[in-house]
Amino acid sequence: MICGRGARGLLVFVLLLAFLAGLVNWIYTRSLLERNAQQSHQSRTNRSFVLDHSSLREALESYPGAWPPLYPIALRTASAIGLPIRRVNQLLFCAMLAWIFFFVRRRISESHWWWPLLFFCLASFHYDQMSQFVPENLFLPLSLLTFSALMGYLERPTSATLLTLSLLGAAACVTKYIGLFWLLPILAARVFFSGLTDRATRVVHVIAICLICMLPVGLWMGYQFHRTGFMTGYDRFEPRAPSPELAELTSLGSNVSLTSKTLLVDFLSISRNADHATINHAYRLEWTHYAFAALILLMMLALAKDGGPILHRGWADRVAWRELWKNRFWLMAALVGSYLVALIALWTVGNNDPIYSRFVSPAYPFLILLGFAFYARVRRFARPSRWTLLPFWALYGLLILVHFHKTIVLQRVEHTLPWS
Repeated sequence: MICGRGARGLLVFVLLLAFLAGLVNWIYTRSLLERNAQQSHQSRTNRSFVLDHSSLREALESYPGAWPPLYPIALRTASAIGLPIRRVNQLLFCAMLAWIFFFVRRRISESHWWWPLLFFCLASFHYDQMSQFVPENLFLPLSLLTFSALMGYLERPTSATLLTLSLLGAAACVTKYIGLFWLLPILAARVFFSGLTDRATRVVHVIAICLICMLPVGLWMGYQFHRTGFMTGYDRFEPRAPSPELAELTSLGSNVSLTSKTLLVDFLSISRNADHATINHAYRLEWTHYAFAALILLMMLALAKDGGPILHRGWADRVAWRELWKNRFWLMAALVGSYLVALIALWTVGNNDPIYSRFVSPAYPFLILLGFAFYARVRRFARPSRWTLLPFWALYGLLILVHFHKTIVLQRVEHTLPWS
């Protein structure tokens, strides 16, 4: 009986993954054919790195220190074994879908696992990013795997789970520098405040995580400092061009505004994507934004009437602030919030391009999963009526409509600016 159930589950998973992979392949191939977009500077550089016939060492010597090297090395390795590099991002995305399937079924809901999978497949911002050879395509799945490894460590704090967590964190940090300011502090804080072992052991584990995570990217930064005098290959505090517009778009106020506009456009605009040409200028809200606000209001009213138990059982039983870390729901919320804070802070003090969809996207998987986890908690703790859940269903339907229209109906052309 158990074996039969397991075999049926495996068959369902294989068929589902094959269907979703086919859907992703069709949308991705169609978007590539429709897109006459100019590749960003980093995308062109990574492609040239792959096509460079010199040795890996020589190619790395000429690679810009502004970007960590793991993603272009992965592209070059895939090309060396005969895999077309245009398929690498697609395979990484399909691997992320498989991870979401297992995570949602095990950690969030066994009966509603297809909801986030369908949304991930249709979300238009994924395909905008997949068409570019940019490190976010690798950073997103590595972030999710690091999150899984953290959950595994918290269940069994052994040397094997600690090493797995540290290695995945190191891979994420050597894919994008922001991993040092986002994932590493979260990992260190969560392990230290876990209370699973004695304080001395936790301190040793935190030190081990920090050393392993920082070693690969530290070697790369040390090499860049030896070569250029700067740890990331150039002076992050010196403007790259005398552009008043660029300086205005990278101030603290602009970074907060651009991040907010990126979230609104990426998730709720039915006709636009959060590229530079859209969010760097005045943007008028669409009817979908007003519909979203109305549904959120209805959701709050429904929870105020029927959601008392979720407040009592889900939040009010905390005895200290560190108890927040003991729940994966709050951990996902911390990952979303801390990433946005780190992004805005680093882009304010450093010399970076203006914020748009690509830079905000590492928070998207956790934000989406957080929304579905909240819905699962409402169903579990509040035991609501169908009328209480209706705003949630309507909100999900609105998101599916928006992204079906942008992904399937519209022909998307990415707009870039000279500094992209």
